Amino acid sequence: MTAGSVPDTSHASGAGSIFETAWWLDAVAPGAWSEATVVRDGECVARLPYVLKRVGPVRIMANPPLVPVLGPWLRPIDGKEEHRLGQEIALLGELIDQLPAADVVVQSLSPRLTNWLPFYWRGYSGQLRYTYRIEDPSDLDRVWSGLRENIRREVRKASRTVEVRRSTDVEAFLEVFRPTLPRVGKPGRLEDMIRRAERASRERDASTILLAVDESDRVRAGTMLVRDQGAVYYLLAGRDHRDAPVGAPSLLVWEGIKDAAERRLAFDFEGSMVETIERFFRAFGARQTPYVRVLKSSVRGRAFEAVRRLLRRPAM
Repeated sequence: MTAGSVPDTSHASGAGSIFETAWWLDAVAPGAWSEATVVRDGECVARLPYVLKRVGPVRIMANPPLVPVLGPWLRPIDGKEEHRLGQEIALLGELIDQLPAADVVVQSLSPRLTNWLPFYWRGYSGQLRYTYRIEDPSDLDRVWSGLRENIRREVRKASRTVEVRRSTDVEAFLEVFRPTLPRVGKPGRLEDMIRRAERASRERDASTILLAVDESDRVRAGTMLVRDQGAVYYLLAGRDHRDAPVGAPSLLVWEGIKDAAERRLAFDFEGSMVETIERFFRAFGARQTPYVRVLKSSVRGRAFEAVRRLLRRPAM
C-alpha cells in the first residue's frame, strides 16, 4: 500500500497513536514510509507502517526520529480468548509477510501489542523496553502526592522564578532544545523535521509547546507535547544549559500532566532506557509500561552493523 492509503486510525477509532498517522509520518519521514495492510470486505482491519531507508547498498527499516513506537494497529477483535488470539496471530502474520526485504530491521512496536510471537516465528529477535505512563491523571491531588518529594520541591521553587506559557513559537523552543540535537542526530535535518511535525500537529490541534520564561522574558526551558485521542506524549524537552533555573524541567512536566488531566487523557513520558532519564520519569509516579523492539539482520546487515560499531569506537 502507498502512504496515506488508509484513514488515520488514531483519530478514527481511538485505537492507534499519533505516530501511526499518515500526516505525522509524512512530516517526519516524507517519501520514506509505507505500510502493510490487511483488508476485509473493503475495510482495513490491520496495518503496520514502516520506514525504509538506504545507507549505500544496505536497506534499513527502523523508527525515524520523533517516532518512538510504530504500529501495528489491529481492529478490536471480539469473542473468546482463543479466538481473539488466533485472529490476532493471523493478522500479524499477514502484515509481517508483506514487509519488504531489509538488511537491518530495528522497529519499536506499540505498547498495545503484547503478543509478538508471529515476529519470533519469522526469525525476529526482541528487546523488552519501557515507557512510563500516568493512565489517569484526572485526580491531580493524587498525582501530586505520588511525586517524589524532591520533584515537588523543584516544581514549587521553579514556579516562583519562571512563568509557564503556552506557545506556538517553535523557534523559541528550538533555541533551548538545540544543545540536545547533536546527541540525537544531524542537527539541521532534525530541526527541519521538528518544524514540519509541529506545524502538522498544530494544524490538527494535536500539539502544545510549553515555555518556562523568566522575569526578563527569556526562555529558560521548553517542552513539546503532542496528543491523540488516548494520551498526551512528552515528546521533546530542552533547557538553557548555562543557567536554567533548578526545577524548570520538572515544572514543565507537571504542567504537561495538568494539560493531560484537563483533556482526560493519559500522560506518556515516551520512556528512555538511559538510567538518569528513567529515574527522572519514575519520580513522577508514572507506571512502567513495557513494549517490544523487534530486530532482524541479514548477513550483509550484520557486517554493516559490525563496521558501524567499529567506526564508533574511540581512537586509542
